[in-house]
Amino acid sequence: MPIYKALLKYGHSNFCFDILEYCSSENVILREQYYLDNFDFSYNILKKSNSSLGYKHSKEVLEKMKGRQNAKGFKHSTEMLSFLKNIQLNKKHSSESKDLMRKSWSLRKIKSDIVVMNLNDHSFQNYKSITEAALALNVTRYTLRSYLDSNKTLL
Repeated sequence: MPIYKALLKYGHSNFCFDILEYCSSENVILREQYYLDNFDFSYNILKKSNSSLGYKHSKEVLEKMKGRQNAKGFKHSTEMLSFLKNIQLNKKHSSESKDLMRKSWSLRKIKSDIVVMNLNDHSFQNYKSITEAALALNVTRYTLRSYLDSNKTLL
């Protein structure tokens, strides 16, 4: 939003948009974090790539979001709630879908305990969740999960 407002205020001709680097889609978040860490871009509000951690919404925006979530007191009728519940309960999944869900669940159970090895001193640290490990390593959950999925080393 700050860039958008500045473009409207000062005009496109007063800005220069350049591609800093070409990289593969797997490395986009890592490269973005590199630039956030090593350069001062005055329009960047957030300090972590792929994360809104630390961003504070204004009171007006929070009120608007709150109004949208409960639609100013709107509640579904009991008939509608019953209808929506029946849709969920009566879903029929194909055997392929069931297999994919089982596989996804087994992967989640395997990754529920995270063990991190320090490559310098070969010490190990256990974490109960990806969130806990990501916080300790100062990365996003998404970044850590992508490293886990690809079996890459986080440096």
